[in-house]
Amino acid sequence: MHVPWTIKALLKGKHVLCEKPIALTVVEAEKLLQETQKFPPLKVMEAFMYRHHPQWLGPLV
Repeated sequence: MHVPWTIKALLKGKHVLCEKPIALTVVEAEKLLQETQKFPPLKVMEAFMYRHHPQWLGPLV
């Protein structure tokens, strides 16, 4: 779903902020990880609100 488009963006030299899910299977995720490692200066991340999600706030709340 998002993996082919993410790889296309990397090939064009673009950073990627991908909507979730970033991959649908472990195989897709591993493929994306392998491709991402070919472009060390580029950032790839999933658009998930980790900073503000209650799961990560824990003791801070």
